[in-house]
Amino acid sequence: MRRLLSSEHFSVDGTLIEAWASMKSFKPKDPPEGGTPSEGGRNAAADFKGQKRSNETHRSTTDPDAMLYRKGPGMEARLRYIGHGLMENRSGLIVDARLTRVSGEASAELQDDSSLEFELSFDNGDDATLTARRA
Repeated sequence: MRRLLSSEHFSVDGTLIEAWASMKSFKPKDPPEGGTPSEGGRNAAADFKGQKRSNETHRSTTDPDAMLYRKGPGMEARLRYIGHGLMENRSGLIVDARLTRVSGEASAELQDDSSLEFELSFDNGDDATLTARRA
């Protein structure tokens, strides 16, 4: 029987996936004491200008796993996940896919995976190629 997939050459790519949560749901983890109830009902207007918000101090009340992430300098920060695809190079078939929380270290996490035993190419903006071998 002929092997349809290579066991040695793979590519990894990722994309940002916007969480299905409103930025209005991104609230302080520890709400201030004596806060006043919001006015205007279920989806009241919100003004975030001048507020410092980060993943350390805030979290989404509707999607706690979503993280605030900015794609690049000058870009808007949004609640997001990262989708990863592992593709076999010869056939172009996706053999593994994952959805992870954003960390900014996706390629470093793959490099640290000691179970890898194949040539791994990934797109991190500079067309890097990594040859990973089990230690």
